[in-house]
Amino acid sequence: MAMRWIKITLVMLGLIMAVALSGCGNDAPVKVAVMTKLDTGSIVGISEVDGARFFLEQNNIQNIEIIPFDDAWDPEKTKEVYQEIRAQGIDIIVTSHTSTCSLALKELVDAEGDEVLIFNTGATSDKLSGQDDMFIRNVVDVHTEQRFIAEAINAAAWPKLLIVRDIDNAGYVDPALTYFKQYYRAPVQVLDVSMKKMQMEELRSQLTASGFQSLYLLVGGYQTNAGAVAQLARTLVPDCPIMYTPWLKTPTIIETAGTSLSGSLMPAHYPPRGTDAAIDAYVDAFKNRYGYSPTFISLNVYQAIEILQQGLDAGLRSPAELKQFVLEQDSIETTFGKISFDEYGDSQSPLYFITDIAKEF
Repeated sequence: MAMRWIKITLVMLGLIMAVALSGCGNDAPVKVAVMTKLDTGSIVGISEVDGARFFLEQNNIQNIEIIPFDDAWDPEKTKEVYQEIRAQGIDIIVTSHTSTCSLALKELVDAEGDEVLIFNTGATSDKLSGQDDMFIRNVVDVHTEQRFIAEAINAAAWPKLLIVRDIDNAGYVDPALTYFKQYYRAPVQVLDVSMKKMQMEELRSQLTASGFQSLYLLVGGYQTNAGAVAQLARTLVPDCPIMYTPWLKTPTIIETAGTSLSGSLMPAHYPPRGTDAAIDAYVDAFKNRYGYSPTFISLNVYQAIEILQQGLDAGLRSPAELKQFVLEQDSIETTFGKISFDEYGDSQSPLYFITDIAKEF
């Protein structure tokens, strides 16, 4: 009899241990990949990674682990890094890379048929819009963005506009130019330039020959060489108004653009400093924590992790469940306000103009 009870006890202990171990497995943090550009000495990518980790830290989140991956914002490397992410069994990815990289990633995910959730925080390409796929995007697409910019320049009646377009990011600037022309009501000149291989003397000659009187820097991907173009333009036409894109809102633009920022405009996805308490509090807290000013995509990444956390709190885990959670909400309350997504996972939100660009940082 004693032996029988010993056997029963051992079986019960085994069951208890199995349940306990199973529970531990379920409680393991969900791994979320943050795919960005992590250049040595650059704050661009690390700002996004810090933004994700800052959310966890501020809210004492224990069930998410942030794992950064460097795709250098290079389409070929994006594909390599995606395979590395999948090899580690990660199926939730937050990206902050360019439209060109996002399109390369979408092509790969579609071809593989993988069930992964891609939360896109920085790519505006219209080829990502209206697609029934596993991409969610908390940034407005290029159509909305360029209409906003064109209408502002129309209203200001800027004279003889020249667009300097960065040919290195075709996934963004090609559709951007198409939509801009739809809404801009005057003739426009376009000067194609490689921001990565820019020759200043050649550019000086081209700017001079154009006879421009106002300038639109159609440049994305934090290519802050655009600031040097702005300075050059002001040496040729000292009072020319200059328009940037939202994708140049980074502290290093101050170094490259210098005093030419005065009299320049920059569209933004968040209100200017001093006008929104939540945004100001985030930027100040981030600077106190990390010692530098965040890029604005840092806010998008922070918000993406916050939305994912709400899904996890609702007991969801798979990419399909988390996507459905986002799509089913009329709106989602976040630290930076409410955000809504349509049936394709695209969002609509207001844009703002920054007139004191240096103050943002």
